[in-house]
Amino acid sequence: MTKDKNNNQTKAIQPSPKAVSKTDDLSTRLAQTMESLNDLEAEAELLERELPPLQAKLFAAQEAIVKEVVESRKSLVLLVRRLVESSPRRGVLRREGPDLIWHIVRDLEERFGVDVRGLLPDLPSPDEDEDDGDDCAWASSGSERSHEPPPKNAPKNPLKPRPAVVDPQEAAKGIYRSLARELHPDKTRDEEERLRRTDLMQRITRAWQDRDLGALLKLLHAHGSDDARAQAMDESTLQACLQGLEQTLADLQRRVKNLRHGNTFAGVKDWLIILIDQKLQDKLLRRVKSGPREELEAMRRLFSLWSYPGGLEQFLRETDPEDWEGIV
Repeated sequence: MTKDKNNNQTKAIQPSPKAVSKTDDLSTRLAQTMESLNDLEAEAELLERELPPLQAKLFAAQEAIVKEVVESRKSLVLLVRRLVESSPRRGVLRREGPDLIWHIVRDLEERFGVDVRGLLPDLPSPDEDEDDGDDCAWASSGSERSHEPPPKNAPKNPLKPRPAVVDPQEAAKGIYRSLARELHPDKTRDEEERLRRTDLMQRITRAWQDRDLGALLKLLHAHGSDDARAQAMDESTLQACLQGLEQTLADLQRRVKNLRHGNTFAGVKDWLIILIDQKLQDKLLRRVKSGPREELEAMRRLFSLWSYPGGLEQFLRETDPEDWEGIV
C-alpha cells in the first residue's frame, strides 16, 4: 500500500509531456529571437557608427556644386518669366511658359528644399486653377449603407476570451534574484573570483534597474548555472521573456529599417550594402560629384539656348511636357 502511494505521488509531481514540449518550444523560440536580436544589434551599431560620417562626406563633396545648380535653376525661372511677360498673349510662351516655370519651381522645392515663389509674386500657381469641388461622394458612398436590423436567426459572434497577460517585470525579477543569489561576491573567498562577480553583479543590477529583460536573459544564459536557469525559467517566465524580446526585436527592426533605407540621398536604397563595401563607397562618391556637374552643364546649355531669340519657343513646340522631367 505504501509503495503504491509513493508511486502515485511520483507520478503527480512529474511534468506532463505536453508541458515539457511547450517549455521546449518556448525555449527554442526564445533562442531564435535572441539570435535575431544579436544580428540586428550588430547592424544597428554599424549603421549608427559608420553612416553619419559617410553621409557627411557625401554631402560635403557636392555641396558647393549643388549651390551652383540651384542658382542656375533660379536663373532659368527668371529668364522664362521675363520671356513669357514680353511675349504675345496668344503665343506658345503664354500657353506653356507658366507651366514650365512651375515645373522648375517644384523641382527646386522637392529636390533642394528651396522656396523661390517669392520671385513669382504675380504668377498664378497652376494649383489655383484646379477645381477642388465640393463633391464628397467618394468619401460618403460607403457610409450610406442600410441600417436595417440583422435577421432574427443571424448567428452572433461570441466575444473571444482575452489571453492571460504575463507580467514581464515579474519574470525579470525572478531572473535577477536567481542570478543575485548565485553570483553575489560575498559567496566566494577567492579575490579574483570576487572581482569577477562584482563586475557581473553591477551589470545584473544595471539591467534590472533598466528593466532590460533581454540583457538579464543573456546574463542568465552566459553566467547562470543549470539550477539558476531552472529556478528562473519556468513556463510563465519563458513566455514573459519571449514577449519582451519580441517587442524589443520589433522596435529594433523599425530602427534598422529607417537607418538602412531612410534618406535616399544620391539614390541609395540600402546604406548597409554601401557601408560594407569600400569600392561601392568610392563609386558613390564619384557619382555624387559627377551628377551635379552634368546637371549644371545641362542648365547652362538650356540658359544659352533659351536666351537666343526664338530658342524657348522652339523648345516648347518640339518638347512634350511629359518629357520635361528628363531635360529640365
